[in-house]
Amino acid sequence: MVSAAVGAVAALPLVQHFAAVPMAPGAMLTHASQGSPIAAVAAQDFAAGAASLAPSGISTYRQADGLFYITAPVNGRPVRFIVDTGASVVVLSKADALRTGVMAGPMIAATTANGTSDMRRATIQNFELAGRRMESVPAMIAAGGDVSLVGENVLSRMASVSIEGDQLRLR
Repeated sequence: MVSAAVGAVAALPLVQHFAAVPMAPGAMLTHASQGSPIAAVAAQDFAAGAASLAPSGISTYRQADGLFYITAPVNGRPVRFIVDTGASVVVLSKADALRTGVMAGPMIAATTANGTSDMRRATIQNFELAGRRMESVPAMIAAGGDVSLVGENVLSRMASVSIEGDQLRLR
């Protein structure tokens, strides 16, 4: 999906932010959240029309290009991602990797949905999504392209990932 995603910079999504209050095991009560530094980044992105991180959940809508976009902090800096359930790992664009201080490792030929692409192995020191902080997240840096992807190695750490119609929710 890396190649298909490269040209997919369309209208930015409308987003709703959620915070969760633990209740009985497995149950959550959701409500709008404000006041945290992450919510401040989310509010800025919301004002700009971008999907973004909220303290414990995120909801965004499918765009005209058929994709879901979110914004999440990588090493403390916001990065716009396509949510790609077909990607095994997070893929950063070269520009996003440089901007967030993610160091590129050795070049490899990676097999993608669109064939083989040159990528560099990397590790994201700090990644936050839907209220979850992750450290030492394996990633790839795309040699070409300008879009970053959230892959299964991060999505599998969520409490839930659901698509209902044109709405994606990560918790």
